[in-house]
Amino acid sequence: MAQERRISVLDKSFESRLPPSSKMLFDAKAGQSLSFEAIAKQLGRSEVAVAALFYGQAAASQEDVEKLSNLLGIPLPTLENQLLGFPDRGRAGPMPPVEPLIYRLYEIVQNYGYAYKAVLNEKFGDGIMSAIAFETKVDKEVDESGNAWAIITLKGKWQAAGFGRVFAAAACSDGTESDEMMARLVGVGYLHNHASRAVGLVGLLNDAAGTVRLVGLLNNAASTVGLVGLLALALTGDGGGTHVD
Repeated sequence: MAQERRISVLDKSFESRLPPSSKMLFDAKAGQSLSFEAIAKQLGRSEVAVAALFYGQAAASQEDVEKLSNLLGIPLPTLENQLLGFPDRGRAGPMPPVEPLIYRLYEIVQNYGYAYKAVLNEKFGDGIMSAIAFETKVDKEVDESGNAWAIITLKGKWQAAGFGRVFAAAACSDGTESDEMMARLVGVGYLHNHASRAVGLVGLLNDAAGTVRLVGLLNNAASTVGLVGLLALALTGDGGGTHVD
């Protein structure tokens, strides 16, 4: 007799850690006895990506929201208000994790983390694998002896370490040498603009961890703050930046 397939529901013990949308989505999912596989087929996304939406750990598109509204019977304005913001990732559970299955994933990183790093460095050089420009999926495989095996695929964009190109310039009220020297130091363009009562220097740096940092030098605290130096937040294509799952 085939085993009855059950669906995942929201664990009430850590409901308070999640956004309000999580309870609403899981309640609707349970009410229709839908699996993440079934929902993923309707949304055209992977099961893990859909589950991440339910837990508030991934960003939803307008198309995702519209399809979820139709599938789950939740009013579209309600879903739009709760899902079209920016996700607050990393708050769903304690670290290190205590749930046994999740702890095994943590254990994999403990046991194989440096091995992964060594092999990745040899193949790609110095850098990181993005967890934002990222895809993942779970598959099931049954061997000839009837044993079930879990297959987890992790696919992240490789981001090389180092400073990204900077597209920035700075305007200054008096064109002092100190401002120009600082501009050259951080590697940004410098504009002599005597007509502008603006601030001195704005620089964007992309460090090895892909973090975008703002560097500012104000030579006149009373002057009007004009960040005319920011021409773009476009660092290198492989540098920081914003990506979606």
